[in-house]
Amino acid sequence: MSYLGFSKLLVRDFLTNFKSPRVLEIGLDVGQTTLPMLHNMSVHCDEFTYVGIDVKVNRLLVEQIGQLSGICLKDFDRDAGKKNVQLYEINSLEWLYNNINKEKIYENYDLVMIDGDHNYYTVFNELKMLEELTHNHTLIVCDDYQGRYRDRDLFYIERDSHKENKHLRDPVKLERQGVGLAIDDYILRTNGRLSSFAFGPLDPCFICNSRFVEMKTTKMGNQIRDSHVEFTFKD
Repeated sequence: MSYLGFSKLLVRDFLTNFKSPRVLEIGLDVGQTTLPMLHNMSVHCDEFTYVGIDVKVNRLLVEQIGQLSGICLKDFDRDAGKKNVQLYEINSLEWLYNNINKEKIYENYDLVMIDGDHNYYTVFNELKMLEELTHNHTLIVCDDYQGRYRDRDLFYIERDSHKENKHLRDPVKLERQGVGLAIDDYILRTNGRLSSFAFGPLDPCFICNSRFVEMKTTKMGNQIRDSHVEFTFKD
């Protein structure tokens, strides 16, 4: 997935507030965000856990991550480290369900990035289930909030590139469609507990509990990567 240059900002300005940050990325594609995120986390964080979910894990991405110094890639690197990356080829809703109801291995993610299947049903249910795996200071970033799939659905199983993918399920088509509407409806469902905001007309939106996290732009550069955001955490 791609967040138009937000990787450095998210690591430098947000994740460095946590001693050992935990990050969940749903929808890896070829690693447009994964690789710069891991690079910046290696620079700024002494230790971290990065979990990536995709219905089709790109083998070149696995090899590229394996070439990063100091990164320990689960099931590929022999020795455990303090900068751990775990990749899972599975449907995001299935993975979330299993972690909540069966495995209960991962919880309390500090940052979650969502860019999986671009339809109302998937996004709304991902957000609902993430309530069990996040905390008051978690930041959730959803791509395509203001993009072409804001109010219309995309199901990857209907694309030739994914139609034989064993991890995809039959489409659930609802009257309301799109990533943006799913996020808006989910935020409304929380009765003011969560709020969302976007950087001008850019695609992603950011979701947090404004009672516990305050976000203020202190510098806007010509590129998003040159901007600075101040995050204030409240108890």
